[in-house]
Amino acid sequence: MKVLFSIQVILLLAWSPAYGFEQVKPDKQALENTVAELIKKLDDGKFQTREEAKEALLKIGKAAIPQLKAVLADKPSLELATRASDILRSLMRTSKNQQVKERLAQPVNLDKGIDVNTPLKDALEFLADRYDVTILVDSKAFEELGCQKVEEQPCWLPRMVGVKLSLVLRDLLRQMKMDDAHGVCVARDGNIHVTTTKHIQPREWFGDQRHFAPKVDVDFDETPLEDALAEVADVSGINIVLDSRVGKLAQQRMSLNLAQSPADTAVRLLAEMANLRSVALDNVLFVTTVERAKAIEEEQAKLEPKKPKTEEKNGKADDPLAPSQSSEQKKGESR
Repeated sequence: MKVLFSIQVILLLAWSPAYGFEQVKPDKQALENTVAELIKKLDDGKFQTREEAKEALLKIGKAAIPQLKAVLADKPSLELATRASDILRSLMRTSKNQQVKERLAQPVNLDKGIDVNTPLKDALEFLADRYDVTILVDSKAFEELGCQKVEEQPCWLPRMVGVKLSLVLRDLLRQMKMDDAHGVCVARDGNIHVTTTKHIQPREWFGDQRHFAPKVDVDFDETPLEDALAEVADVSGINIVLDSRVGKLAQQRMSLNLAQSPADTAVRLLAEMANLRSVALDNVLFVTTVERAKAIEEEQAKLEPKKPKTEEKNGKADDPLAPSQSSEQKKGESR
């Protein structure tokens, strides 16, 4: 009887809400019901209701992914399919890149550091294996700046304890020095991508340095502008900021297909299609209104150091915009 009583007590406790066993299922079911209701609101006739539902689903995060996939598999209306696809793509992209950011932010311990003259390849492989990350090296980017066989270049690190992985990589890659550039890492498409500072500075992608802009492949079909820009940022590793003051233009639908296009060109096209404009600020592409972009460019021009003017033999400054003298004028002066 004592044994039977004990079993009965255990069963009662296990199923009692007070002990939390039963609360797991209701919480999960409540979340699923909430997601289902929000998905229904994506097909609502009111724009505000749809936007609130979208924001709520994005805040729920990856827990909403299974139900969004199920809705899309059930052949919904075109409008619902488009909105659900946008949210699903955003959640999956965020989930993938969030893992990389979390890995880079984690504290690491290098009790013995990295020995002097260790090849960069060995150092990166050690960090990748130890901290479960994928590190890809863009050797071509370094070759463009005269650094051949970058993975064979020597490096070292002192003892580092409780330091973020991102800072460890920063100190390691700064040793890969070139003219006006050094190595750097960025989160790109779910991986840690090693490149040079020249290749992440849109401000410098002009003239003979145009080839430094990373190439991207994009295929947008009625994708909201803010999501399209976020995707370009993810696949290129470039910082892209959309001005929050553009309002509803952030939701304007974009359809664009590009293959191996410079990242800043993709951003510029998306901005132009929404009657906006992109402007380069160091390692950031800022998408804003045409008026604000012009104001920023004018301010930048004032801050840039002026180039020294060349002087002619007679001591007068050479004006490149001045009309050249005709042969008759020159003959008259020689007389």
